[in-house]
Formats: sequence, C-alpha cells, structure tokens
Amino acid sequence: MSLTAPTSRWSQDGPDLPDDVFLEDLPAGGVLDPGSPFGSGTASTGDGLFAVAPLFLGVVVLVVVVMVVVRLAQGARTIAENSAQPERTVSARVIGKRTQVEGGGNDTPVRSLYFVTFQLPDGERVELKVPARLHGQVAEGDEGRLTHQGTWFRGFERRRVIPVDGTWEAPGGPSLTPPPG
Repeated sequence: MSLTAPTSRWSQDGPDLPDDVFLEDLPAGGVLDPGSPFGSGTASTGDGLFAVAPLFLGVVVLVVVVMVVVRLAQGARTIAENSAQPERTVSARVIGKRTQVEGGGNDTPVRSLYFVTFQLPDGERVELKVPARLHGQVAEGDEGRLTHQGTWFRGFERRRVIPVDGTWEAPGGPSLTPPPG
C-alpha cells in the first residue's frame, strides 16, 4: 500500500482549498485569502495573531517583573532608611487614629491595618502603624512616651494621671465625677 500526496494545491486564483491540503503543501509564496483576519495574504507560520500573541505575552511578563522589582526596591529602601535612624523615645500625645481595611473581595481575606498619629513636643506629627491591641487601648488626647525608629513603631507607654481632687477628665471631653460610693 502506498500513500500519495494530494493532487489539489492552493492556487493564486482563489481560496478554494481542499480539506486534505496542509500548510506544508502550499507552494512557496502561496496566497492566502487577503480578507482573512489571520494573515496578510502570504503563507507563513508567523503571520497575524500568531505572531502578536508571543510578543503580547512577553510584554505582560516584563511588566509584572518590573512591578515586582520596583516593589522590592521600595521595601529595601524603607528598611535601609529606618535602620539608619536612631531609636527615639520622646513625649507624645495621641491626636488621631485610623484603620485601613484591605482585601475582602473575590474570596480574599480581609486585613486591617491600624495607624495612630502622635504629636511631639516640637509640633512634629508622626503617623505610625501600630498593633491592633494598642490601637484599641489608646484614645485621642492620651499622653505618654513614644518609642519609634523612623517609621517603625517600637512602643507607647501611656502616662497614667490620677486626679487629686476626685474628678476624672476624659481626654478632650467634659469632667466626669465618679459615682458616690
């Protein structure tokens, strides 16, 4: 039994291609349908969308790699800047608190970040990311000793004020008298 190649070939005259003709059977310089969205009219394996897809994929991969490298460089720079700063312990007053919520969409876990803004005696304001526990324990108006290194929070020790006249003052609020006892 012998196999023979198909006798019908792609012609210059029109797009009548038999079902049993393959790309390698096309003559060199064979003409494809000029109206086809997949090619420019000449038979080659790198035409049209098939030539653009690897290029597009390469660009996407390059953009992702550049974004990762930039993010790593920013993190390294922050670590270097904070490490170079001395650890400072100063008097400070809590002047603001905020919470930043991230995630929670498309089955991603929710993550909450907590920030407290401190005002130093010289008027400088410093916003630091703090643990959730501290965020819940401090209130605006609290005063104490803040320890930080650059933008890294190290600790806050609230100063406890014991009233001598029997009144209690809420930070930034009216005076409260404890119930008679």
